[in-house]
Amino acid sequence: RDSPDTYNGELYLELHRGTLTNQHQIKRNNRLSEIALHNLEYLTVYNAVEGHAKASDEAYRDLTETLLVNQFHDILPGTCIPRAHQESLAATGELLQKAGSLIREAASPAQAEEQVTVINPTSFARSDVLYLDYVPGMKVRGNYPQQITETLEGGKKLAVAGVELPPYGSVVLTLEPGEPDGRAPFGISGRDLVTPFAQVTFDERGFMKSFKDTEADRELAGEGYPLNTFLVAEDLPSAWDNWDVDADLQMKFKDCAEFLSSEVISKGAVELRIRNKYRITEKSTITQDVIFYASSPLVKFETMMD
Repeated sequence: RDSPDTYNGELYLELHRGTLTNQHQIKRNNRLSEIALHNLEYLTVYNAVEGHAKASDEAYRDLTETLLVNQFHDILPGTCIPRAHQESLAATGELLQKAGSLIREAASPAQAEEQVTVINPTSFARSDVLYLDYVPGMKVRGNYPQQITETLEGGKKLAVAGVELPPYGSVVLTLEPGEPDGRAPFGISGRDLVTPFAQVTFDERGFMKSFKDTEADRELAGEGYPLNTFLVAEDLPSAWDNWDVDADLQMKFKDCAEFLSSEVISKGAVELRIRNKYRITEKSTITQDVIFYASSPLVKFETMMD
């Protein structure tokens, strides 16, 4: 060709796109294992430096080997036979249990019962909302916005905002008697919601048909589907059904979520949490928490599919 196309960066291969979404639990276990081993290595080295000792991976070297085996190119994409999936899930499940135990052991400082140590194992400063196990009648000492909530995993949590965690550092929080209080900066009237950062209007199924960024005075919900609509499509590629997703998939998407229920789980000084439930097929349901924050324009979605 006289004028061939010029590419800068990665080349996009229009094959094997199905491996990006196939076998979700295999991929989830892999990512959780990577994070766990990273955190375990950090704590191991930290403790060695503090104790003027030589750092060793002897306690978790076998876990690293297990992770590497399960990153084999047919296991991790989700394209292997059922037996391999079953064995991989068992192996990485055991890895996560052992790594979790070793992390708790390595991260257990000498502290009073009423103290909680929060560790940031990443290389950047963080101020995420913290979700601590809720102890009835107790709150965190200090001028931190906090409230009682309940996550999708179940059980009450104490949501605490405003805690600054340095890179690869920690903060010790002290619990004291009392109940968290504070004004909730969220206004709800019917299907309309006002947060410190947005004005939102939900439709009859809990999807956002309008989302206005009040600081920028800009509407973010465009034409077509409301924000957060669940779309389902039939996936029948012409070949390689466990690898490929064909382009005609785009023409098959349907909005078929049946709204089941909606409730406000918590509303306080830290967050507003709305829990919606849907049926998306005859045998599949979705439970989703939509979380608006008092101190951040971020809207977070925690989703559980059955």
